[in-house]
Amino acid sequence: VSSAIALVTSLICISHRLLCAQSFSLEVSCRGLFIEEILSLFSTAAMVSATKKSRRSSTTAIPATPAAAVAASGTGSYESHGTSGRMLAEVLSHHLGPHLSQEDLLVCRLVCKDWCKWLPAERRVVVVRQVRLDENGDIPALTTIPLIFGAAHTVSLCISERILPDVLRTATMVLGTDIFYRRIKHLLLTSTSPLGSKSSTWPFGMPYWPVNLAGMQGLESLTFSGRSADADLLRTVAETCTGLTSLVLGLKHEETLAHSTSDQGSSLITRPTGIEAIVKLSSLRRLALTLEDSPWDWDEEELGASAQLMALAVLTGLTELRLGGAAVHAEAARVFLRAVQGLRCLALVFDALSGRLHERRELNLWKQLQHVELRLQGRVLESDIPLLALGLPANLKSLHLRSCTVSAYSLTALSSLNALTELSFDGWRLAGVPTGEADEYAISATVRSALVGLLAGPLGEGLQVLRMDLYDPSKDIYSAMPRLAETWAQGSLRVLHLVNTDGYSLCSTGALASLAGLSGLRDLRVSVKGQACRDDSALRAAWLPPNLTCLELVGVHLPCGEAELSQSGQQLLEANDFCLRRLGGAEDYSPASASQTRGSVQRQLREEPAAAAAADPVYGTWSGRGIVECRGHARLQRLQRLSLHACRYGCCSHLQEALGPLVMPQLTSLELDDVSGLSEADLSGLGALTSLTRLSVCALGHSNISSSSMVHVSKLVGLRQLRWHAGDSLDVPPHPETIKVRRFVVIAVCKTLLLHKGCISTLYP
Repeated sequence: VSSAIALVTSLICISHRLLCAQSFSLEVSCRGLFIEEILSLFSTAAMVSATKKSRRSSTTAIPATPAAAVAASGTGSYESHGTSGRMLAEVLSHHLGPHLSQEDLLVCRLVCKDWCKWLPAERRVVVVRQVRLDENGDIPALTTIPLIFGAAHTVSLCISERILPDVLRTATMVLGTDIFYRRIKHLLLTSTSPLGSKSSTWPFGMPYWPVNLAGMQGLESLTFSGRSADADLLRTVAETCTGLTSLVLGLKHEETLAHSTSDQGSSLITRPTGIEAIVKLSSLRRLALTLEDSPWDWDEEELGASAQLMALAVLTGLTELRLGGAAVHAEAARVFLRAVQGLRCLALVFDALSGRLHERRELNLWKQLQHVELRLQGRVLESDIPLLALGLPANLKSLHLRSCTVSAYSLTALSSLNALTELSFDGWRLAGVPTGEADEYAISATVRSALVGLLAGPLGEGLQVLRMDLYDPSKDIYSAMPRLAETWAQGSLRVLHLVNTDGYSLCSTGALASLAGLSGLRDLRVSVKGQACRDDSALRAAWLPPNLTCLELVGVHLPCGEAELSQSGQQLLEANDFCLRRLGGAEDYSPASASQTRGSVQRQLREEPAAAAAADPVYGTWSGRGIVECRGHARLQRLQRLSLHACRYGCCSHLQEALGPLVMPQLTSLELDDVSGLSEADLSGLGALTSLTRLSVCALGHSNISSSSMVHVSKLVGLRQLRWHAGDSLDVPPHPETIKVRRFVVIAVCKTLLLHKGCISTLYP
C-alpha cells in the first residue's frame, strides 16, 4: 500500500509539472533525465497493475485530469490504491502521448501492454526517417504503421534515391490497396539524396517520383520535397485524388522565392506538361511549385512561364499560390488576379522583361490580397514603387531584391510597407551613376543613409527576417549597427544574415558586439569576404544573442570574449592592469588609479560588449599563467545548429570542452569545414553530443587529423547524415567494427578514405 501511495504521489507531482507548465509543448521532448524519470515511474506502475488487476469496468471513461482520477479512485482499500495507480498512469499516457517525440513514444510503449495501446492512440502524425526494403522487396514500415498508429491521418516518408525506381514503385502499391492508407489525408514524400548525387538511380536532372499513389482517394494534401513530381505521376494524382486541396512540388512552400532556379536545380521545377495535369484538380485551394525557365527555342506564348500562370487561372477556388523559379509578365499576373477573385496569398517573381507592374485602375486587384511575396530581379526599384506604396502597403509580407537598381528615394519609399516581415537583398546597382563618375561616392553615401534610416525606422522594427549582402560600399552600415540593434531589439527580428561583410570593419566598429542584446534572435549567419577575414574579424561567444538556436560563421573567428581570472595574488593584479592599459590607454594609467577603476572597467566589459570590442583582440583568450573560466559558453547552450567554415574556433582554446554536452546539450547539427587548429583531441568530444542527427567534418590537408577519427561517430546512435572529408591516401582506414552506426540516411566520404567492405553500405560521393 505504501509503495502504491508513493507512486500515486510521484505521478501527481509530475502531472502537475506538465499540466501547469507555461509551455505545454514540452520543448525538451521529454528527453534526458526527465524521460528516465517517467520511464522509471511507468515501470513501477506496471508492476503495481500486474500485481493487483483492476476491476474497473471496460466502459469507464478516461478521467480528464489526474486530480479527477484520484478523486474517483478513493483511498479506502488495498485494491483501490492499485486501481488509482493504473488509472493515473493511463491519464498521464493520455496527456503525454501527443507530446512525446516519435522515438521516445516507441520506447515507452514497450513497457507494458497497456502503454502499448494507450500511448500511440492519439498520435496523428507518423514520420519514417528512412524507408528500408526487406529481402522480399517490401517496405516493413508501411505494414507496421497501421498496426501501431491506427488513428494517424498524416504520413511522412523519407526515401533514398538509391532504391531502384521499379522496386520502389512496386513496394508502394500498398498505399493504394490498404484501407488504412486509402483514408490518409496528408502525405509528405521527401528525397534524402543531395541534389546531383551520383549514386542516385533515378533520372538525373529532371522531376521524377517512382511511387504508386493510385487508389489514395482520401488525400487532401500532397507534398513532394527534394524533387518535383513528373507529369505521369501528376496525371495519376489528378485522376485519383479528386478531393485534393493542397499540392506542394519541389521545395517547401516558404522557400519558393528564397532560392533562384539556378540554385534549385532542374529536378525541382515543374514542367509545362505537369501544369496541364494540375489544372484538372478543381478542388485545389493551395498550390506551390517552381516554374521552369523558358529556353531560347521555346514559344513564349505556348510554353512560357506567363502562359503557365494564365493556364492556372481555371483553378478559381485557389486561395494561396506560390510560384518560384521563372519570372512572369505583369499582364499575366493581372489576368490571373481578375480570374481568381478569392485569392488571398500570392508569391511571384518579376524580372526586367516583366513590363510595368503598376496600373492605377488595377490596384484593387492587389489590395484584395492579404499576403503577398515578391522577388524583383534586375528591375529598377523606383519604377515599382507606385505598386508597392499604393497597392501593397498593408499586405506585402516578403520582398526579395535581386540585382536591382536602387536610389535613395526608392529605399526611403519602402518605409511605407507597414506589413513587411521579411526583407532580403543582394548586390545592387546605384541609379544615375555612370561608370567612372566622380560623384559616385556622394551618391553611395546618400543611399547608405537612406538604408540606415529604413532599417532603423518602423519597418526595421517590424521585420522578422532580414538577409543583407553588404559587399557594396553603399551598404557600409557597420558603424550604424548599434543604432540598428536597438531598433531590432524592440521588434521581433528572428533571422539575421550578414553576407559578404568586411572583416576589418566588423572588428574596428564593434558591429558584432552590438548584437548581444537581441534576445529574440534565433538564427544568425555572418560571412566575410576574402582570405584576410580569418584574422580581421571576431565574434566573441559572449556577444552572441542569448537565445540563439542556429549559428553559421564563414571566415569569422569565435574566441571567448569574456574571461574571469581565478588566481589571486600578483598574477591577478598584473592581468587586470594589463586589461586596464588596453582599455584606458597607457598615458592615463597609474597604480594608484588602477584599484579605483578596476571594478568599473570589469563591470563595463560585462555589461557593454562593444567596449570589449575596442580592447585588444587577445583579451578574450589571454590568461597569463592564471586559470581562465569562460563565461561565453552560456550563450552556446541553446544552439541546435552550428556551422563553422574557414575560421578558427578558439573558445578558451578548448574546442573539446566547447563541443561537449555541458556547453551545447541541444546541438543536433554540426558543420566543421576548414577549421584551422582542429586536432584529433578536439574531435574526441563529438562522441558526447548524443543528440546529433547531422555531422559534417571537412579537414582535407590537415596533417593532424586522420580517418581514424571516425571512430568517435560510433557513439552517435541518432546520427542520420554524415559528411566526412578528412585524411589522405596514407591513412589507415578504420576497422568496420569500430563504426557501429547503421542507420545513416546520407553519408558522403572523400575519395581517399578507403572503407572495408561491409562497413557502410550506403555511400553518396
